[in-house]
Amino acid sequence: MFFKINLNPMALPMHLRPKFAAIVNATKEAHRNGDLFRTEKVGATFRGFQQRMLSRFYAGEMLMEHKSLRGYKYILKFDATDVRITSPFSYDPFERAQMLKSIYSYHTTTVEPATTIINPILFIWLENMKFTGKLIKPFVNKDSSSFVCNGRAYSRSVELFKLSSFKTSIYKSMFETADQAGAFLLSETFDKSLTDGQFLGIAIPFVASSSPEAVTELSDFPIQYPVDMDESYI
Repeated sequence: MFFKINLNPMALPMHLRPKFAAIVNATKEAHRNGDLFRTEKVGATFRGFQQRMLSRFYAGEMLMEHKSLRGYKYILKFDATDVRITSPFSYDPFERAQMLKSIYSYHTTTVEPATTIINPILFIWLENMKFTGKLIKPFVNKDSSSFVCNGRAYSRSVELFKLSSFKTSIYKSMFETADQAGAFLLSETFDKSLTDGQFLGIAIPFVASSSPEAVTELSDFPIQYPVDMDESYI
């Protein structure tokens, strides 16, 4: 079953509506005629409202509560825009995830514009919660007083999630803290809002604090990534 995902301004949750004017100012130049109800302009140099809402959806509702995923243990997510599957899989990714006891599997990482809005929140997390340094190291840099996000993110190309690991109080609390701050929709400059891949990069080290080996790679997946958006699927 397929459920429509509402990404227009009417879907903005109540706790973010006081920030709506700032969100409009941050995203309107990416939309035709500055209208957030219209799709982003082709060739926009930064992500518009819908793309930011999609990041918020991927990191939040999709993993924690979306009704289309109820009853499932794992999901395998592809970026349908930038990925083409080039051959049959050589193994069953769900069986492999069960065998390795994976909670999250990824294909690659990427570098995106770094945002500072999440850094004060990250500082509090690092001070008060357990995490694994091995997993967080690629996603942060050390400055004179603290760690800051460096823009590296898990790629959307192919991801496998064990849903129960993202329905925990730890993950829910981390998402809600970032969301309340407007991190997925706002930042210090118009082009640097938090992406779902960046959020996962700093959240998973806490979710997997006792089992870093549960974060595994899908580097041998038979995909082409990235591809031209106009390239045929066949």
